[in-house]
Amino acid sequence: MKKYFLFLLLISLSADLLHAQDISVLDTISSNYMSQIPFQMEYKIIQNFKGSDIVQEDIGQFYLHSKEVFRVNYPSSQILFDGTWLWSIDKLNYQIVVEEFDPSSSLRLIYNVLNGNMSEYKIQSIDAITDTNLKKIDLKSLDENSFFQNMIVTIDPTVKEIREVEYVDFQGTSIIITFLEYYKHQIDDKVLFEVKNIKQEDFIDLRP
Repeated sequence: MKKYFLFLLLISLSADLLHAQDISVLDTISSNYMSQIPFQMEYKIIQNFKGSDIVQEDIGQFYLHSKEVFRVNYPSSQILFDGTWLWSIDKLNYQIVVEEFDPSSSLRLIYNVLNGNMSEYKIQSIDAITDTNLKKIDLKSLDENSFFQNMIVTIDPTVKEIREVEYVDFQGTSIIITFLEYYKHQIDDKVLFEVKNIKQEDFIDLRP
């Protein structure tokens, strides 16, 4: 009986060690991005809604000013996270909404991947893509209540960069986020991350 329990303990410790070693692959990539702060990244997001032929495609610019602060620019809107609250700025309707950072949003996922907040995920497999330097990492959440239960992250380990993230959200929407080029800011422009001087006609405060 003692040998049986020792065997189970060894299996458990081996699994934990393997998980730590695997997740370190993503930690290394996150460390690379964090070392480039402040930087700007362009990305493309394609959403295919469940039960519909509608496919929505957007391109945004993601500015990471620090580990806690970022800004995203779209053609008609801007989104800013000041470390506590999320500010959504509708430039067409002159409206600002301030609220909690939605844990189910694609921005939350991008933010977590870049910051290395992936401890709640277990790597199911890592597969090399033939004739490329790329690898696909199949991840599963350790939390059954997570908004992102499964995802596939494509990385280029030779340059320590993420190429793509694929997942299906809790509403059944299929989403592909492609990470395009990124580069450091030539000037640390803090004005990009200030909200106190933003002018608006309609201010909606949803903070609790």
